[in-house]
Amino acid sequence: LGNPPWVPVEWKEADVLAEYDPLIWLRGESADDVARKRPRMLKNPEIRQAYLQTYASTTAMQAYLNAQTNYPELTGSKSNLYKSFIAQSLRWVSNKGMIGLLHQEGVFEEADGYHFRSLLYSHLVKHFQFENEKKLFPIGGTRRFSINVYRGLAKQSVQFEMISNLFVPSTINSCYHHTGHGPVPGIKSVDGKWEIRGHKNRVIPVTEKELELFRDLFEPPETPVLEAPLPAVHSQEILSVLKSLARAGVPLSRSGVKFRTTPCWDETNDVKKTRTIRRDTRFPEHIDQLILNGPHIYVGNPLYQTPNDGCKNKADYSRIDLTRIPDDYLPRTNYVPAVDMEEYHRRAPRFGGQSFLGMYRLVHRRMASISGERTLISAIIPPGVAHVHTIRGLAMDNLRTLALFAGITFSIVADAFIKITGRGDIYSELEQLPLPADPELSRMIIARVLRLNCLTVYYKDLWETLYDPLFAADGFVKHDPHGRLSSWRHLAPVWNRDVALRTEYERRQALVEIDALVALAYGLSEEELVTLYRVYFPVLQKYEREDYFYDAKGRLVPKEVVKAYQLQAEVEAGKAALPRGKALDRHRELLNSDYVPLPGPEPFDRCDREEDLRQAYRSFRRLVQEVSA
Repeated sequence: LGNPPWVPVEWKEADVLAEYDPLIWLRGESADDVARKRPRMLKNPEIRQAYLQTYASTTAMQAYLNAQTNYPELTGSKSNLYKSFIAQSLRWVSNKGMIGLLHQEGVFEEADGYHFRSLLYSHLVKHFQFENEKKLFPIGGTRRFSINVYRGLAKQSVQFEMISNLFVPSTINSCYHHTGHGPVPGIKSVDGKWEIRGHKNRVIPVTEKELELFRDLFEPPETPVLEAPLPAVHSQEILSVLKSLARAGVPLSRSGVKFRTTPCWDETNDVKKTRTIRRDTRFPEHIDQLILNGPHIYVGNPLYQTPNDGCKNKADYSRIDLTRIPDDYLPRTNYVPAVDMEEYHRRAPRFGGQSFLGMYRLVHRRMASISGERTLISAIIPPGVAHVHTIRGLAMDNLRTLALFAGITFSIVADAFIKITGRGDIYSELEQLPLPADPELSRMIIARVLRLNCLTVYYKDLWETLYDPLFAADGFVKHDPHGRLSSWRHLAPVWNRDVALRTEYERRQALVEIDALVALAYGLSEEELVTLYRVYFPVLQKYEREDYFYDAKGRLVPKEVVKAYQLQAEVEAGKAALPRGKALDRHRELLNSDYVPLPGPEPFDRCDREEDLRQAYRSFRRLVQEVSA
């Protein structure tokens, strides 16, 4: 039994020099800044000796651990002491022996650990994967780790059990002692706490058949089955969903569709070295000057936020009111071209001989928040707009396919797919999602994608190229008694501002309907769709339950305004007293805001996403059945 040291063996000169100049750490100085300080600091004999000793010992340790003679099983894997401990333990244990080790998840996830992973699978008996949300270990954040039980004698065939998304060890015992009755708890409980209850169906038996499934879903087809990474499968119900996804169709990466991806501009290299772009937070004068950062976009929304004047960080942004922006609106940009526009476009990535900047593209944030409201955050951007490397862009040779695939990425089905991989940096995983084959479902997905994204005149060509007369006969499948879901009969071949869905109420419903359409296109059942929502979207559930209130115009109402109305109702009922002084002034100001209350006892209402998902799924299933008949 052991907890080997989780120490990557790598040379970091900043760590050594910061011991003598703490400002390197305190300011988070860049590698270039540290390199400029190095010559001056190394003139000090004490610093020079410490620097060289650390460099020599680190380099020697790397050479020893990376030597194939010493650790052939770790060939190609990044050096980390815990991996060497695992390898050494497997050499020392007897054929009848067992090893219990607590270590990081890297060996089961990283792309370059395939050789070692194939060895471990033959020894693995139990794999219990933890999220460190409860800070069981002070490891500088919420990094994943796992308890792993290995047998001394390797088996001819893979056979082990795993439990994922654990927060405390007691859940393991609860899973093995559970009767199997009742629904499987999700990642968070109804009160928003990390779920620690167990369930029999949380225990996933894994054989080569399951590894083959994981390979087919998440990896290129040439990847050997025993080298497939291990995803975080929450329950046997989720395993069933993955099997449905595997049958859904051919992934984009193998579909024959021509596409290319790019990070576009690098925030360091293209600012300091190539000097293609420069930092300058301001409103662009024309669309070719707009360069997006991650916070600019959200799910199906290319105009989610705009940087504040003098933007300092990713939190220094403000929400954009889509109902009030002009037709040619452009948000602030943090970067602008630093060269003339001809040279700027010449340096841009190219696809099929054409500049990426001359095409519509699907973009998504690269860094994934597995525990956030949404993990996969994507939108379509128009020609002229660029982005930095924290966003990844995807261009295709077919606009209809681009819009259809965008709809897939807007869904909670695709979002859950990314969450299951457990990877914090979304890269080629996206291209493993299949393209729907059903033309009717595809048309309805595209209609909603266009209405979510075509917010300004810069999307005119996209709308008019993909317009289908059947769009006007389509419509929301939910009935709102307050008339906040408008008819689609006005949709015409020529773009105008009413093409776009602008209120939060309508945009939310369009996303819910995309969820249902994608689930149907992928062959998921209604219960499988709802299970994905229950398990992988606890933060979204909390917001829907506690924070998302809508007024009579379909706008999201700030919590402060909702509380002011609730207090006023209590005052009028004689259950509370009005505040005094400045608090009373603020209270009256909130009551006089331009949010329009609903008629009846409740001024603002909420939505039940689970019920809306079920209703949308059933409505679209009936439509498809009628068309087929």
